[in-house]
Amino acid sequence: MSIRQLLSMSSSFGFSTQQLNRTAIPDAVRGRLSFLGLEWDSLDGIAQRALLWDTGFGVSAAGTAVQIFTDAKHSTITKDEFMDVGCVAMNCSQPDGTLGYTNLYCTGDQMLTLTRCLAENHTDDFAYHSMWSTGGFAGMLPSPRLAKHTWMDGYTNAPNQGQSGLWNDDIITANRISREKVRPLQLISRGAFGVVYAGIFNDEQVAVKMLLPSTRRDIKLVNEFLSEARLTACMEHPRIATFIGIAWVALSNLCVVMEFMDGGDLRTLLSNYEKARHPVGFNREKATIALHVAHALTYLHSLEPPVIHRDLKSRNILLNQMHEAKLTDFGISRERLDRAMTAGVGTSLWMAPEVMTGEKYDDKADMFSFGVVLSELDAHTLPYTQTQQEMQHSHGRQMTGATLLQRVAMGTVSVTFSSGGPQSMVELGIACVSVDPTKRPSAAEALFKLQVILARELA
Repeated sequence: MSIRQLLSMSSSFGFSTQQLNRTAIPDAVRGRLSFLGLEWDSLDGIAQRALLWDTGFGVSAAGTAVQIFTDAKHSTITKDEFMDVGCVAMNCSQPDGTLGYTNLYCTGDQMLTLTRCLAENHTDDFAYHSMWSTGGFAGMLPSPRLAKHTWMDGYTNAPNQGQSGLWNDDIITANRISREKVRPLQLISRGAFGVVYAGIFNDEQVAVKMLLPSTRRDIKLVNEFLSEARLTACMEHPRIATFIGIAWVALSNLCVVMEFMDGGDLRTLLSNYEKARHPVGFNREKATIALHVAHALTYLHSLEPPVIHRDLKSRNILLNQMHEAKLTDFGISRERLDRAMTAGVGTSLWMAPEVMTGEKYDDKADMFSFGVVLSELDAHTLPYTQTQQEMQHSHGRQMTGATLLQRVAMGTVSVTFSSGGPQSMVELGIACVSVDPTKRPSAAEALFKLQVILARELA
C-alpha cells in the first residue's frame, strides 16, 4: 500500500492534521490544483500531504515541501527485466567499444508491464529518443527527460529520428568518449547555466562540465553547450585548456571532459592574495599570467574567422601549481551572454561598453575585458571595488549594480590601477579599457608589449 493510499485511509477514518502554509506549494502542485479547479486552502492537512506525495514531494520538519528523488535501482528497468517480457535488445556499443544496449523490438504494451512510474502527457516536439537503453548505475539519481516518439512503421516499431544537427556533427562524434568511464566527483564551480566537477576519466584527473539539471531540458541551451564543445574541440594551443572529449548516454548526462588545472582559477588566487595582504602592483609572476592570457587571445583572434571569447574574466583563467595560466570557456553565444547579463551584474563587470549597450562589437571587446583582468591582477579586488568604496565613503551608500554598469557604458567610471610595478603595465591596462574600441590595442600588440616589459623591466 502506498503512502498516498495510507493518507487517504487516515482521512476517511476521521484522522486530521494541521494544514500547510500556502507558501509551501511547489509549482508542480499548483499546476495540478489549477487544472482541477481547486484551491490549496480548500484541502485539509491530510489531503494536502497526499497531493504533495503523489506529485513527488514530502514535508520537512519546518513544514515546507521537499522534493524526493528515487535512485535508479528503484525507478529504472534492467536489461534482464526488459528481455523477460519478450522485448529484444540490440548491441549499441559506444565509440570506444564499451558494450551498451538499446531496444530493437519492443511494443508499448510490453513496456507497460514493466512500468515503475507514470508521467502526464507532454508536448515536446523537439527531441526523440529510444524506448529503452542501458546507461548509469543503481545508485545514481536519474534526471529523466520525456521525448515524444513518432514511428516509421507499426511492424518494427522503429523510432523515427526527429533531431539531427550537432548530435551528428563529425567533430562531436569523433570526440565522443564513453560516459561510463567519466566519474564526476567533487563540485568545484557553479554558474548560471552549468557546473564543473573534479572527476576521473581513464584513471586520470579531469574537469567535467555539465549543464544544471534545470537547463538540461532546454533544447536551445543544450545545442549551445554542444556548439561550445565543438569549438573547444577544434582549439589546440598551450595557453588554452585542453579538450579531452564529450560524453553522453542520454541528454540528462551530457558532459564535456577537459584538462584539470590543479592551481584553481585566477579569481581565487587573487582573493587569497587580498586576504593575505599580498603587495599590490605588478611583479613578474602577475605579468607572466597576463602574458599567458595574451598568448591565448592572440591565437583566438588570429583564427579565420576570429573567435571572440565574450566571457573573459578571472574565473575563466585557470592555473596550475606553478601559476601558469590557460584560458577556458570561450566562444559562448551572444544569446547566452545576453541571458548572463539579464541574470545579474556578475559577468557584466568585465564587459566592454559596446557589449553592454547591444552595439556591434569585435575582438576588441575581449581586449576591454583583458584590461579589467589587468586591474584585478594589480589590486587583487573585484573590478570597480575602489569606485564602490569611494561612493560609500562620500555618500554613505553603495552604488547599485545597474548604476555602476550604466556609468561604465557611458565612460564616466573605469577600473583603477595602483602605482606599484612598472608604469608601462598601468599604461597597457588603461589603453585596454578605453571606451573607444579603436583605441584599444590588439591582442598581438598587448602580447608584444608584455614580452618587452618582462624582458626589460621585470627580468
